[in-house]
Amino acid sequence: MPAQPPAVPRPPIAPRKPATRTLHGRRRTDDYAWLKDENWQQVMRNPVLLRTDIRARLEAELAPDAVLVTGDLIDLMKLPGDALDPIAALAAPAFFAVGNHERYIGSDAVCARLEALGVTVRRPR
Repeated sequence: MPAQPPAVPRPPIAPRKPATRTLHGRRRTDDYAWLKDENWQQVMRNPVLLRTDIRARLEAELAPDAVLVTGDLIDLMKLPGDALDPIAALAAPAFFAVGNHERYIGSDAVCARLEALGVTVRRPR
């Protein structure tokens, strides 16, 4: 009898917390509206601001084996000093492939910061 493959663990399922609102005369219920931070625009600029209950849920559901950022992380703009800090909290190994945008504007400082946070940086040859 062949050996059984190991069971694949099931990801956690986000709890449903129905929120109903009426917009343009139509009533809509969203069971997962609680996963959208009211402060979402600020969170896009600074992910550290994400509500802790949302962060915990996303981390539990995603639980990646690895994180890969595929270039063009920066584009003619300066990143806030702490913008990359959440990468250090990842439980999975992180990798960054330098894209053409980084090559055009110079990415040494960003790559050095990523490496200091434990990210493996892949530079073009």
